[in-house]
Amino acid sequence: KVTVSVLYWWNPCSMAGFDACGPCVCVKQSHVGFLEEMGKFQDVLPPGLTFINPCTQSLKAAVSLRLHQTQCMVSSTTKERMTLRIACEIMYRVIPSMAPTAYYSLSDPKEQISSFVESALRAELPEYSFDELYASKQAIAGRVQCALEQMIQHYGYEVVDLLLVEFYPPQDVIMSMNRQMTERYNRMAQASAAEIVRIENIKRAEAEAEQKRLQGVGSAEMQKGLSAGMESALALWNDGDHSSEVMALMLTENYMSLQESISRAKAGHKTVFVAGGLESGGSVLTHRTV
Repeated sequence: KVTVSVLYWWNPCSMAGFDACGPCVCVKQSHVGFLEEMGKFQDVLPPGLTFINPCTQSLKAAVSLRLHQTQCMVSSTTKERMTLRIACEIMYRVIPSMAPTAYYSLSDPKEQISSFVESALRAELPEYSFDELYASKQAIAGRVQCALEQMIQHYGYEVVDLLLVEFYPPQDVIMSMNRQMTERYNRMAQASAAEIVRIENIKRAEAEAEQKRLQGVGSAEMQKGLSAGMESALALWNDGDHSSEVMALMLTENYMSLQESISRAKAGHKTVFVAGGLESGGSVLTHRTV
């Protein structure tokens, strides 16, 4: 019976961007290593395998050249002295030619770069009102990024992009903005309703005008017909044989038309009142002329 023991060896340096084993050191891709001799920085090691003198030299650390991203929440004031919070996203990386400066200058790059961002934002935001912040978000981010680059380039870092993700005003300001928006939409709805009423009134007036025009045309045609009838009646009257009957008929017709007009003076009334005891057109003529 044979027992086989397997020894697993874990190198803690592999988590820091490089592997080291005696005189052999291996820097991982997208990293650069820093070679120190007797505790003093000597050279930058590129990715790959490098042989060193383990007695006097050591690979101190490796810095990643990849793009880093960090978040920060900044509290600042606007032109109206309103305090709000701003959520920021900063994308930065180490400048390859200044990698030793980046490693030996800043002890905590994320926290220190976030502090630079807070300082730049607090200097920029008081120049804008709250309404202008949303419209000028890109312009503000660009100016803050330029100011930030000037601050951190001396430390071997560059800012690739800076995003102002969101503004968080106080809750009472949000409620006030919602009320203003609601009132504005209510005014727009009232204006639309008033415009609809105005159009309806115009169309109704146009319809009434057209109705009256047609009534006038009808009245004119009726007058033409009456005139033609009267001409025929006068022609018969002038004959002399039926003059009295024609006159009685015309007067009776006019009398009945007058009574009908009086009855229509009030809406809904259709009753015509005729004097009692009238038995013929001649009686009507006699009654109306007495």
